[in-house]
Amino acid sequence: MRSARTSPLTFVCCSFLLAVLFSCAATAADEVRGRVVDETGAAIAGAQVELDFGQKVSNISTDAAGIFLIVPPAPSGKVKVSAPGFSSAVMDWNQSVSSLTITLKPSPVSETIVVTGERSPTHLDETAANIVTLTPAELNNRAVLTLDDALRQVPGFTLFRRSNSLTANPTTLGASARGVGASGASRVLVLDDGIPLNDAFGGWVFWDRVPRIAIDRAEVLRGGEALYGSSAVGGVVDLMTQPNANLITLESSGDSLAGHDVQGVISHQFGKWLLSATGENFGNDGAFIVASDNRGLVDTQAALSFASAGVRVDRKLGGAGHAFMSGDLFAEERNNGTVLQINSTHLGALSSGIDTALGKNVFSFRLYGTGEHYHQSFSSVATDRNSEVLTRWQTAPSDQIGFSSQWMRPVSVLEITAGVDGRFIHGETDETAFAASIPTSLNAAGGRDNQLGGFAQVSAAITRRLRASAGVRVDRWSNEDGFNRVTPLSTNVTTFTPLDSHTETAYTPRAGVVYGLTDQWQLTATAYTAFRAPTLNELYRSFRQGNVLTLANEGLQAEHLQGGEAGIRYMRRRVMVSGMFFREHFDDPVGNITLTTTPALITRERQNIGALRTLGADLDVLMNLPGIQLRAGYEYMHSTVTSFSANPSLVGNFVPQVPAHSGTVSAVYAAPRHWTVIALARTASHQFDDDQNVSPLNAFAELGLSVSKQTGKFTWFASAANIFDTRIQTAATPIFTYATPRVISGGVRFATAR
Repeated sequence: MRSARTSPLTFVCCSFLLAVLFSCAATAADEVRGRVVDETGAAIAGAQVELDFGQKVSNISTDAAGIFLIVPPAPSGKVKVSAPGFSSAVMDWNQSVSSLTITLKPSPVSETIVVTGERSPTHLDETAANIVTLTPAELNNRAVLTLDDALRQVPGFTLFRRSNSLTANPTTLGASARGVGASGASRVLVLDDGIPLNDAFGGWVFWDRVPRIAIDRAEVLRGGEALYGSSAVGGVVDLMTQPNANLITLESSGDSLAGHDVQGVISHQFGKWLLSATGENFGNDGAFIVASDNRGLVDTQAALSFASAGVRVDRKLGGAGHAFMSGDLFAEERNNGTVLQINSTHLGALSSGIDTALGKNVFSFRLYGTGEHYHQSFSSVATDRNSEVLTRWQTAPSDQIGFSSQWMRPVSVLEITAGVDGRFIHGETDETAFAASIPTSLNAAGGRDNQLGGFAQVSAAITRRLRASAGVRVDRWSNEDGFNRVTPLSTNVTTFTPLDSHTETAYTPRAGVVYGLTDQWQLTATAYTAFRAPTLNELYRSFRQGNVLTLANEGLQAEHLQGGEAGIRYMRRRVMVSGMFFREHFDDPVGNITLTTTPALITRERQNIGALRTLGADLDVLMNLPGIQLRAGYEYMHSTVTSFSANPSLVGNFVPQVPAHSGTVSAVYAAPRHWTVIALARTASHQFDDDQNVSPLNAFAELGLSVSKQTGKFTWFASAANIFDTRIQTAATPIFTYATPRVISGGVRFATAR
């Protein structure tokens, strides 16, 4: 069987690419040196510096020491500096000044601009949507191991299981929020600068496709979002990764799982053109996911290796517009915890886009496509875990083409936004079935998934204190050309069965209001609807985890959500406190329903459950103080099955994988002498792993800590994730599996502006 380690050739090629990019850096002569710091004197890395010298305007970024270098084309000009979390600063410059020191002050929380809730730039205090914005420091926090772990700083955001993408099977990496239930297919839409990252075939998310070092910030919206179409029933995560000009950032680290991680970002501006590249190579020996007292001879460490590379070309259009084209390659290999259980993914993506303005009209367009091959093996493990036999080998090829277009225009006191988008996906699963490790049949199933939708929204400041928005979306989803094909190897006679097509139309309105009681206190309310079409994976691909077999179901229908929330928000410059109550009704959600249970095998099938109901509350606190950022959050959820005619015994049961209580606390402290300390704690109450509520998973709490030190252009860091080595149960298969144990890591980052 193939190992889940990156080949030496891949590692050497990736390292050579980063070395070549690093060697391309050039330092200009006759430059003026500038430094950007906060109120404590700590450097601000990655700050955007705009240089306006009349006929020539250019943009650069500060390096890890907060330094930028100017080559003045004129004897005087203006320098504007901005950075996430800080108010912008503008100052005049003339040739008598050889060095600059610019101090940025933390920006008022209300000045934060978000785009996810309204699909257009909106001040945080003007939107009714429940949005949490995570900064680069929080996303690159080494106190957590992966990007999906960093997003768990938002209470209620979770994956299908408690394990992160370091050790979990990729088909369990779909995200969820607000108690709508977890699934391998994501019920949260994840975007990379407006382009879906949700897998075309399965709906899950390959979180390691995007290097964390390349992400500027993330917006996390909890609650159904009608304007985004399928997959946004639980919310939206929007990752902002647009490149900065003339920047080199390289990072190398190692960890206690015998792992390495090398990643880098480089960009260079040529007049109106900007060329950028990203790359990452990661590999480790992994960790055991089965407790030592349950392990047998078949148990191995769940290891991961992957490599990604991307190239992007941007061109400025007029004063504020730009166009881009990009290409990405991604390869991943995993061992899934036993000798015979492995999987691999090979994926390529192309995308392009235009953002421009014509008068008062603002236009945005995206066009993208992916091609992917996913491979996975399954086995049956003996009860003593000392032997296993191969049961199935799957290959799932898929491809997609998608687009989105959006128009926005202010009209008097109104702001009108409208757009259309679509995804057209083809995929299938090709399997070899085994009995006693001998191949017995060749099976295939697949089809086409077509999604096309349009939306329109109007928002307005009705009075000085009252702002309202209302919108509606219409989606047309169809599943076509479905088939099953079976070829027993004993006869080599193929049976081909065409499957019925299925088409649905979804109408999803939303409305929200924000009312300012005072300049600091606001009341918010939102009513929303959303839907999700089942993925090709849910329709056609069966899978096995341990001794739990889950069958596909080509008769699945779309899920539909209706919900509402109301709350109060306090915003005073650098402090925000938000409390929100919500209620959601979820019709026809897809769940894994238990059919039979034996000591050797638990069989489940994906089915549309009648309805779920969730009642809950969110509490979020953000304090953006000089030198320190504090964030805390808590979510309560009561999510139960309210109807299911096919299996009434499940009515009243708690929804699997949904804890009643979850909370996080994090702190980013910029200490004197360029030290930074980041701490993150999170906890969740017990939850059930199954629909029958017979397999509870224990409550847990974990803590992570990261310390870094800047010395010139280098940042040295060390961290401990899950510092107390908490045993976090993730699944009962039927034995318990566990999340990643304590991991110690350290490394160095080099960053410079050119």
